[in-house]
Amino acid sequence: MGFHFNDEVKVTAIRTTKGIRISEFTTPILNRDGVHYEGLSGLSLLLVDLSYNGAVFSMDSAIYAKEMNQNGETELAGVTAKTAVIAIDRHGNESKVTLLQQ
Repeated sequence: MGFHFNDEVKVTAIRTTKGIRISEFTTPILNRDGVHYEGLSGLSLLLVDLSYNGAVFSMDSAIYAKEMNQNGETELAGVTAKTAVIAIDRHGNESKVTLLQQ
């Protein structure tokens, strides 16, 4: 089993009154038993740009999966309609820049 840094990671995140909630996360990577990770178990890190300009992602915050609750929620001040995220799975694969849903 090797690492492939080209696998497609997808994330959907929602702006909440207290911060961010990941509503969907998928990664094709496998765990040590050869089984696909389910839910958020394959997530390693969420990078956050609080004011994404549509061209350059400028990281304002990094949120590790262990800092999120079991529903994929985390508190974060300053989340706006322009906030975008990049999800990184346990093998280092990244999602595309994704704006939060309102």
